[in-house]
Amino acid sequence: PGYIEENKYIGSYILEQIISRPILEYADSKAVYAANSVPVELIAEALDIMFDIYSDADFDYDEPVFVRGNFLDRLRKLYPSIRRLAKSVDRRKDRELRDRIDLVVENLRGFVAYKASERKDRHP
Repeated sequence: PGYIEENKYIGSYILEQIISRPILEYADSKAVYAANSVPVELIAEALDIMFDIYSDADFDYDEPVFVRGNFLDRLRKLYPSIRRLAKSVDRRKDRELRDRIDLVVENLRGFVAYKASERKDRHP
């Protein structure tokens, strides 16, 4: 509690630099995933961190950072590209990574739905 500016800086950095930038570069390239071309493990871990940090609207930073920073819409827009990235990881060559990114995609879908309904449920 009380570290809203720090959370804003860290959350924005994670979303913009670790998740969005490589995902959007990958999506723009129309390339097929190649080992080391996209930091898939890092993106998966960063998304898990976002789920943990912004899991509850009761946190004092949720409204000023997640809501006002439009994180939900940004994550929603990234979903198709993240899903495409997951599908491009060859399960035969790296089953563990494919399973990991598939789980993150599933969790992202659920997280986006949860966060979209979270405030609606509180303020009918």
